[in-house]
Amino acid sequence: MVKRNGGREPQARKTKKPKHRRGGREALSVEQVIHFYFVLLRDVNCAFAAVMFVLGLMLGERAELLCNMQDTWFAGLDASHGQLPTCTIRPVNKKTKCREVPLESGFGQVMWQWVTGGKPLLGGQEGEDRTQWPHQGQMLFQPRRTRRIGKQQPGRYLFPGRTLGGNNVRAWRTPITTRGFFGKFQAAQAVIVKQLQQARQEGQRHPFDGIDIKK
Repeated sequence: MVKRNGGREPQARKTKKPKHRRGGREALSVEQVIHFYFVLLRDVNCAFAAVMFVLGLMLGERAELLCNMQDTWFAGLDASHGQLPTCTIRPVNKKTKCREVPLESGFGQVMWQWVTGGKPLLGGQEGEDRTQWPHQGQMLFQPRRTRRIGKQQPGRYLFPGRTLGGNNVRAWRTPITTRGFFGKFQAAQAVIVKQLQQARQEGQRHPFDGIDIKK
């Protein structure tokens, strides 16, 4: 419709549909943290994802930073040095705030044993093709040769990705993708959903009763 002044009749504004917003993430209890850790480790059979999960809770950081963590970020894991374990957050993107974060001393010691004590963390169950972290052949916290005077080689990724074509061949100089990381979490969520269904059928309690596992 054309108005007398040559302008057009303003069109009726379309009403915007309310967006469905997800609620905030619920903080996990100690029992739920332990349960989720063991689901990742044993049921999903993914040792590295279990370690990433714990580090994520301690550092309060997002998946992108966890995927890019390097061994040079850590200090004080060896308790014999008498230094408290810490992780120095390095810049990964513009959202990263560089800072030093203290780690729980017990976890620091266990992590050191996994890496240097010849007892890597094993996933899965007895009789399975079990995963491990560090990965077989992965060299972490080892002395590095200097490339130039005063310059050392960059740190090694804690959680390397896989080479193109897969077959569990690790690309040591490439970090795991966030997609690969979240894939393990989704697998753990699927396991817990099945556990919840079974627990309800049997009238049993489950640590994640009443929790939206997808958040």
